[in-house]
Amino acid sequence: MGSSVAYLDCQNGISGPLLLAALLDTGLPSSEIQQQLQGGLSGVAFKLDYFAAQFKGLRGTECRIAIKETNPALHTLSDCITLLQASRLAPQIATRALSVMQHLRVAEETVRGAQHTLEPLHPVLALLEVVSVVSALSFADIAQVYASPLPLTSGVMQTATGFQMLPGPLTLELLREVRAPWQPSPAHRELVTPVAAALLAELAQFEPPVMTIARTGYALSLEQDQLIAQLSMHLGELVGPKRPGGEVETDQVTVIETHIDTMTGELLGALLDRLLEAGALDVGYTPLQMKKNRPGTRLTVICPEEAGEQLALLLLRETNTLGVRIQQVQRRKAQRRQERIETPLGSMLVKMKSLGGQIVSVSPEYEECLRIARQRQIPLAEVYEVARTAAQSLIIGKKDDKERT
Repeated sequence: MGSSVAYLDCQNGISGPLLLAALLDTGLPSSEIQQQLQGGLSGVAFKLDYFAAQFKGLRGTECRIAIKETNPALHTLSDCITLLQASRLAPQIATRALSVMQHLRVAEETVRGAQHTLEPLHPVLALLEVVSVVSALSFADIAQVYASPLPLTSGVMQTATGFQMLPGPLTLELLREVRAPWQPSPAHRELVTPVAAALLAELAQFEPPVMTIARTGYALSLEQDQLIAQLSMHLGELVGPKRPGGEVETDQVTVIETHIDTMTGELLGALLDRLLEAGALDVGYTPLQMKKNRPGTRLTVICPEEAGEQLALLLLRETNTLGVRIQQVQRRKAQRRQERIETPLGSMLVKMKSLGGQIVSVSPEYEECLRIARQRQIPLAEVYEVARTAAQSLIIGKKDDKERT
């Protein structure tokens, strides 16, 4: 994964083709995306066109994806997910695309039961849009996507099965759970498509980043010489706050989250060990209340950036979750090291935490305390108390030495 970030100004609309067009407008070659799709998705032939577009002084790139030939067995999103699972796409692309498609399928099933006039979603076209955008983000080396508030349109639109309220119910369902922010728009047409909603729900954070801007891409969507939607994308790097004296270290980690409601405690315990063995830095479980009043568990995994895709794929394979959320975040860390100190119970290894070269805390190592407790046949709590007292004396002593110098 790279260190670049993208900020999307979605106030004038967003769709899969708009996202792809904005990425291509920054200079990303389309040949890499087409090669990835043509080599990875068997049984689907498509055409990707993009060209310069203008409208009353606005300029940008317009993109269109058309299906030339497809497997007749691909009737539903579930069929496309099966195709994606067997694809030859790069693992990091397949994992992200699979997560987006699974959430799109679940949201469609949820909404269709209550909304009989739901606008038909072409499953193969949705698959092509999702994989194209995810591939482009990967090739552009974008680690995190940020997005502006979305345009809240109003009114109704004609669909193949009747009238539908705006925004579309599928789009709202996809963005409801991630608490995406909206702001009123005077437009009376669909400005946020379901595919774009699924991509944003899985890949984006809805907050303005503090960042430098290296490149900007503009995308336009025109219909009968009228502007339908326009998207701006800014690429750059995050700018962290200045820290005097190098008090903290900064790095990037990947955070993976998912909700689980049908795994036993034994299986969750084994999963934690499996994730740590596979490279996770930390794994945590949080109880929560899910749909239909089911008790569930939020699983949070923190791992190095390079291990994110591998661990996300592990979760999709080895749990019953339908999708995971992945984001890259900055981490602030105090300096830390291990040091051996003398205590009334003998030499012990402790963890020392410092800021700007000054020790702020010392804590005993669990394994070290456990070893001494077993050797001396005394309670573990007593060993901890002895170690804490010795550690506190060490901190005070080092502070006194620093003040004298």
